[in-house]
Amino acid sequence: MEITPIVYRQFSANTYLIGTKGGEVLVIDPGLDSDSLVNLLKENYSGVTAVLLTHGHYDHISGIDRVVKAFKCPVYVHEGDVEFLSTPRLNGSYKSDTPIKSAIQPITFSGDYEFSLLGLKIKAIHTPFHTQGSVCYLFASLNAIFTGDTLFRGDIGRTDLPGSSEKTVEPSLQKLRVLPPTLVVYPGHGHQTTIERELSYNRYFHQ
Repeated sequence: MEITPIVYRQFSANTYLIGTKGGEVLVIDPGLDSDSLVNLLKENYSGVTAVLLTHGHYDHISGIDRVVKAFKCPVYVHEGDVEFLSTPRLNGSYKSDTPIKSAIQPITFSGDYEFSLLGLKIKAIHTPFHTQGSVCYLFASLNAIFTGDTLFRGDIGRTDLPGSSEKTVEPSLQKLRVLPPTLVVYPGHGHQTTIERELSYNRYFHQ
């Protein structure tokens, strides 16, 4: 099972593909609204098992309609961010030429949530401070966690946007502090890191 990162220069946002070439794949945060992602998926994989959203901001959801139309796949999102998918004011696309108003019907969950896809056990860890429905997807068997805009290399997500909350930063980060230190962190922006590195150098882990 391979983890393939795709970086979109327009937003400097990361999309991740989890799967083996020629087989089915999981897509995390399809942030590019163009045919390039769909074409890449069709060229390299037999289908898309599901799309997983770490949160509902435009730079992480712009491509969901194209992917769902092409592959008829389900989309998983925390119930706290469902409204973001269809509301440009919340997802941040209201000033763009093409505001995002997705009409998809996602699979929703609440709190921390465990499920399985592609034979992989996945734990969605609810970290509600960047948005109320922000989550990190833990794939223990891959020694990987996909943190969206919750945790970056040396930083964390903003708390000054609609649905953000400074009050929930600390309890959210505490859920990450107790994870295995060797766990590789794949953030929504920037370079990958590890829990160990963030425990040592990320100032937000020491406040």
